[in-house]
Amino acid sequence: SIHITNDLSKFNKMAGSVPEWGIAIAKNKVNKIIMQSPNLARISYSKFKKVLKHELNHIYIFQMPRYETIPSWFKEGLAMYYSNEFSISHKIEISNFLWKQKIVPLTKLQTINKHDNITLQYAESAAAIESLIYYYGENIIIKIFNNLHLNQTFELALENAINTPYINFQNNFQLFLNENYKWVFLLKSGKHFFVILPFMLIFGFYYKSYKNKKILKLWQLEEELDNY
Repeated sequence: SIHITNDLSKFNKMAGSVPEWGIAIAKNKVNKIIMQSPNLARISYSKFKKVLKHELNHIYIFQMPRYETIPSWFKEGLAMYYSNEFSISHKIEISNFLWKQKIVPLTKLQTINKHDNITLQYAESAAAIESLIYYYGENIIIKIFNNLHLNQTFELALENAINTPYINFQNNFQLFLNENYKWVFLLKSGKHFFVILPFMLIFGFYYKSYKNKKILKLWQLEEELDNY
């Protein structure tokens, strides 16, 4: 069932323990969603629909066998991915922390730490789902679900779905972050980004030309040594 209220005290009473920033919660076992109305939460109807989809995703995951073995990054990542909440601001957050070398490893996202950077943890969770789909195809989530229904633990369900050890996915995830989000922070510069872009492209061209020349010289040296 879904309960939407315009009364904050009623929401707090029905929802129980909810983070200060929380405007909705999905309750396990009773399969219930409690939400603040758009007016109470001060959000648009479009945002409200995304939050509702997010919580419905949680209700679906609650039904999975071996639910207790599913890490937070997968649960929250799926909810964000399928509700289209993974925004450019989340990607900028990842980019910033990549440069600071303070990305949270998946092993530490077994449970979301409410006292740490929530935005980063949720952003990485959504990015982990993107990377799963990128490396292992659109059907990877269904394969994991099918394995969970075979009463496999999450880690085993994932490994059987991707046909490689869990650690390999964790390494791929880190690679995915670096390749796809490292430079996203530039979008924060707004109009200045388009001023900087031509210079970046020119620098990239000359840098690549320089590397190619070094490689060519190395090949020539090796050829001379072979001839000698």
